[in-house]
Amino acid sequence: PIHSAGPALVFVSSREGAKMGSLESEIAKTQEVLQPLIQRPQLKEKFLSKPPFRFLHDIVTSLRGSTGFGEGLYEGEELESSSFKDREGKVEFLEKLLALIGVCL
Repeated sequence: PIHSAGPALVFVSSREGAKMGSLESEIAKTQEVLQPLIQRPQLKEKFLSKPPFRFLHDIVTSLRGSTGFGEGLYEGEELESSSFKDREGKVEFLEKLLALIGVCL
């Protein structure tokens, strides 16, 4: 499952309810699991520890393209990060993603 630890996006490879490790170890797990699935963006520690919206958007759309995860969740302008000009649109995008992840868990 994917968890948010403060502002960080981290992947926990163990079962639900398991304690998370240090931020550094969780970032390493995220890089190990997700990077082989996407060519872009590079999952650099700097961005995983405090991800800007565009970085998250690029990860989501890249995973959608390579694995089909979230296919049909976003359409049209939502697939272009440049179409998000205000906070409200960005929050809506992320809320959809969190709802999908919740369903998958």
